[in-house]
Amino acid sequence: MKPIAGCKVRNGTISRNARIRVLRGSRKEVIFDGLLESLKNVKKDVTSMGKGSECGMGFQDWNDFQVGDQIQAYEVKEEKRSL
Repeated sequence: MKPIAGCKVRNGTISRNARIRVLRGSRKEVIFDGLLESLKNVKKDVTSMGKGSECGMGFQDWNDFQVGDQIQAYEVKEEKRSL
């Protein structure tokens, strides 16, 4: 069984397909940048969670989370260049 981090969403939303950045310590050092493997609410898989809700997150190829880690969710958008 893969470990799941218990989290509370403080701002915005977290979607299942978002990229994730995990920050640790007072200097907010980036210790992981990757993808979510699972997003759960009360043992149920969900596609997104909003501000104020509690959820569980599993990360793809990483499970070294600790109490106090901060998670940022972001999207990468590619746009065609034009002159």
